[in-house]
Amino acid sequence: MPERRVEIAPAADQDLEELLVYSASRWGLDKALGYIGHLHQAFERLCTFPNLGASQSSVWPDARSIVVGEHVVYYRVLPDMIRITHVIHRRRDPGRFIDNSSED
Repeated sequence: MPERRVEIAPAADQDLEELLVYSASRWGLDKALGYIGHLHQAFERLCTFPNLGASQSSVWPDARSIVVGEHVVYYRVLPDMIRITHVIHRRRDPGRFIDNSSED
């Protein structure tokens, strides 16, 4: 099996940017950066354990998700990568943020 890498889709990148700005304004930059780092560690862990998350086939085929802190990370397992598609606060309705006709 080839070694996987992490790819962050544009929608997930925007989610992370918004999370950083909000968290920095609320709890300070150091805590916000620490939390973002925690998310990135989880992304890397998925390279080793790609099926760690729960199936989310109702979102789109082959979608999976894991809870990391207060957020749900949506991703797809591809032959050579883990594609992070969205990072959404767990209290939010993913249907409002994820267009199920597309992965990003």
